[in-house]
Amino acid sequence: MIVLDSESVVLSSRAFRIRLSTRPGTCRLLEEFCTSLNRDGRYDVRIPLVPWTGFAGVTSHTREFFITTEGPQSPTVEVLHDEDEISRVRYGPLFAASWEIYWTIGLVNDDLQWNVSVQVGRKTLPDDEINLLAFDVPEDEEITDAWFDTGYILPPKEWFAIREPEVTYRGNDDSRGTLDRRVRLTFAGDGHEIMYLNFAGGYGLQVACSGDNLFRIVPKATCRPAGRHGPRRLPPARFAFKSHERFCIGTSRWSEAEVIEPQTQFQCSTVIQVRRPEKIETMHLETPDRTVAERTMRFHRTHAHGSIAHRAGFAGGWHNVGLPKAHSVSFEYYMHGKAHFFGLHPAIDEVMARALDAVYERETQSDGLIWAHGFNGRGAFYENNASMLIFLADYARRTGDLSRLRYGERWAEYILTHCTEKPFLYLAPTSTGIPSPGNGARVCNWWDVVSCGGYDAFINVLTYPALRDLAEMERAAGRAELADRYAAAARRLRQSFNDWFWDEQAGRYISWVDTQGGRHDYFFTSVNLIAAVEGIADEPRRRRILDTIDRRVVELGYKGFSLPCNLISIPPEHYNAGDWWLETYGYPHFYDTFGTYENGGIFPWVSAYYIAAMAEFDPDKAYDRYMAILDQYERDNLQGAGNGYFWDTETGLPTEGSKQEPYLANVAMTIWGFMSLFGLTFDFAKGIAIRPHLPKRLDGARYSMRYRGARLTFSFKGFGNKVTGIRVDGRALSPDGFISADLLREGSTVEVEVSEERTRASTRV
Repeated sequence: MIVLDSESVVLSSRAFRIRLSTRPGTCRLLEEFCTSLNRDGRYDVRIPLVPWTGFAGVTSHTREFFITTEGPQSPTVEVLHDEDEISRVRYGPLFAASWEIYWTIGLVNDDLQWNVSVQVGRKTLPDDEINLLAFDVPEDEEITDAWFDTGYILPPKEWFAIREPEVTYRGNDDSRGTLDRRVRLTFAGDGHEIMYLNFAGGYGLQVACSGDNLFRIVPKATCRPAGRHGPRRLPPARFAFKSHERFCIGTSRWSEAEVIEPQTQFQCSTVIQVRRPEKIETMHLETPDRTVAERTMRFHRTHAHGSIAHRAGFAGGWHNVGLPKAHSVSFEYYMHGKAHFFGLHPAIDEVMARALDAVYERETQSDGLIWAHGFNGRGAFYENNASMLIFLADYARRTGDLSRLRYGERWAEYILTHCTEKPFLYLAPTSTGIPSPGNGARVCNWWDVVSCGGYDAFINVLTYPALRDLAEMERAAGRAELADRYAAAARRLRQSFNDWFWDEQAGRYISWVDTQGGRHDYFFTSVNLIAAVEGIADEPRRRRILDTIDRRVVELGYKGFSLPCNLISIPPEHYNAGDWWLETYGYPHFYDTFGTYENGGIFPWVSAYYIAAMAEFDPDKAYDRYMAILDQYERDNLQGAGNGYFWDTETGLPTEGSKQEPYLANVAMTIWGFMSLFGLTFDFAKGIAIRPHLPKRLDGARYSMRYRGARLTFSFKGFGNKVTGIRVDGRALSPDGFISADLLREGSTVEVEVSEERTRASTRV
């Protein structure tokens, strides 16, 4: 239905009522909101939307700032109506700096469709992400959930608060402003996703974007020029912003610094549909302190489940941005497996399977090496094969699916080909580990600016559990010969690792041994803690590692929430980041007096291992470390894209660092460390054993997870290290044995009674 009055055109359908202002100097589309339940059980929804067109600029890569102008250039409204009950309103042209913007609105029962096209009016240097269409979320409304059809979840509206509600942003001088602290929620897919929005008002919307488009949530911009400006030229100075929530749809065709010729055209099309509100649950946890469970589940929803990508695996990694044709594996897949291990959403098993298939089919080279993320001659990541074997094992533990063992065999054979006889360790193929230019020292693992090499401890500390787990999977599949081969290799590598990397005097493992026998020790916490959790280190060494880490942290005066990546500064001669950083930013890749990139770096996944290792000896201290991470998460409002921090050696406190880099699973992996306190041990053939390290603060905790496709709930009573009773669906089982998968079904409840009496317990979770 179309109603005309002196100042507006009103278009109505069952779901939407759109009021289009025709007053001179305005070009706003307004809707009145209400929701009701029809007799047929369907919702009628009217939501106030204010569409914007031609908006670009609130990104971290802005080169010019464009804003839609409202004034004499506003177009005349033309209302079209046909016999198919489709109402269309056509606008255009609408001038915005150097743009001419044309858009039409289509309205059908439950659908609202926008088509926006932009024609460049003159040569311009555009932003790399131009939002062609957006609508404001009402200030009195709230997005309770938002996710894509692939599972990528966005935080609720209130998480986007900026501490200073009014900030200043420089649009023309290439400088950054406070808004750059905001999370970049661009979905890294190929532009054909569907976004689902739930609102607190009790209604839902489904937004589909066609063509080469993307979704973003950015602040609503209330712009006020600092000085006079003409509508056809770029703003000359500062603009003030008030940060109300804003949802945008746009195109990503342009690349940064690209010059667009006059008359170039771009087009964006979006359909918004009404739907019933839905609830998505990615993790379920109950704790005596409710805030711990609530924050953990929110943490998991944004940082773990929020990293599910489009078609082939995961997004949310600097080295794998989730694009359909992205090539990189490295350590991030390993992180994703850990971050998702206690996840509840059924989609995760399928996503993990797709990731394994994609890596094997697309990124595994003819010799078995998984594509190693090259750095233009600076080196490559050689722990990829080991990390993908661990990822495969975590997938098999959750699902019981051993059908992809041939992937693991091919990846393992490459590893064994590159292990020397004495010592039996992986030797980095392209890096000597000898410092200084001309000595063949290159990047060889995830610590991507350190010229490690030779016998690298980080690669080998992952290789041991990779071979061990593959052996156990082969045995569960009835392949005894292969199981024996990989188990023997794992034992030999563990022995050589302890012989070559352990420093008895220092009480820790060193970083690498170069090809001339030189020993290099920069106290990488990751190497030492993985060795402790995965059983490379025996109990006396595990105790010494933790004591040495704690003592060194105190010596440094570090006061942060998580562990630094390394506790001895890496000298500049081991720095290998090429010239890009210097050329781009004008200074070497040094953030503070502590040294290069990894020095002063704080990646929370390292503390996941600290929590799991410390749980064996001091569960309360492990619990406190996890709480510190949750507290920092709340203070800094990481929102779903937190990466790492740096810290100032003078104050001992974290600095902002690179919080915006999109390592979702890096942070979410700390949930796996926290869940290690419950002590679930998964055997590929026998099932689940429970070897807890429960602090008193988890007495009465419950959580649910998916195991072999079924939702299971674990309920804990008591605290300590000794299991005194286990009941599965009311049936008593031996507290020291395994819970067979045959005894578990959809909805099974496992009740666990725990005693304070301490026992020698396994640390593997």
